[in-house]
Amino acid sequence: HTLSLHDALPIFRNAHEGHHPELAELAQVFGALRAEIEGHLGKEEQVLFPLIQEMEATRQAGTAHCGSVGNPIRVMEHEHDNAGIALGRIRKLTNDYTVPADGCATFAALLDGLAAIERDLHEHIHKENNILHPRAARLEADLLAAARGKA
Repeated sequence: HTLSLHDALPIFRNAHEGHHPELAELAQVFGALRAEIEGHLGKEEQVLFPLIQEMEATRQAGTAHCGSVGNPIRVMEHEHDNAGIALGRIRKLTNDYTVPADGCATFAALLDGLAAIERDLHEHIHKENNILHPRAARLEADLLAAARGKA
């Protein structure tokens, strides 16, 4: 049975905080990031992705409860910015994921896990901000222009 970083970080913090007081803030920043990511993923799955799928399937735009696809995109990108700030703070608190001189194998594993989360989130943010969001906005604009042309 393995623990997730979320479950392991408080245990790790309690064991090492005496020599590493930065672990208290690290746990707080990571917990807030995790909560924001969970909410973010829910919004993507419940709002943004179904809206894009509906536009693709019906070839119609402007029928969404949130108005334009740009509205949820703005929310997603704001949350991406917040995640970037949190990741930067985590990187700083961990000295660029460097195992301290007194760090054990578990400390190294924790830092490796945090670095992997950073890589994964940066990839997620890049794909959405630079590929998915512009394509969705372009699709909506094209569909609205086509509908105006038919009117």
